[in-house]
Amino acid sequence: MEEIMSHVSLPVSLGAALSSLIVGAIWYHPKVFGTTWMQGIGKTEKDLEGGNMAVIFGLAYALSFVLAHFIQILIEITHWHPDGAGGIDHSFHTFGHGAIHGALFWMAIVAPVIIIISLFERRGFKVILINIAYWLVVMSIMGGIGDAF
Repeated sequence: MEEIMSHVSLPVSLGAALSSLIVGAIWYHPKVFGTTWMQGIGKTEKDLEGGNMAVIFGLAYALSFVLAHFIQILIEITHWHPDGAGGIDHSFHTFGHGAIHGALFWMAIVAPVIIIISLFERRGFKVILINIAYWLVVMSIMGGIGDAF
């Protein structure tokens, strides 16, 4: 485990966590998916103006860091080959390979959770699709960054 953790980088996780805020600013912009998303959740721009934005964005970044760091750890674990020599296989440390890992973790963990919650909240198909697709993009980017650096 020590060898695995020696390949996990806090600065890389901090950088990868920014992807959720950057992609979110674009994804949920009214000219992209924001208007459809707001209609789907029954909110207006005025409704979303309230709240402490520093706390909201601070917590969003902190939790995105946890997610990015965990993705990086899982990628390193999957690169571990406990054969006779043991060690980490570095031949697959690329953005594309990491993006695939991020997408697989999304498929196995995040998408099912969001869909289940959304079904019980009676969210429409468009809102569910917007939210799960956002996390697919973000987790793919996080995985790509985490594996490439």
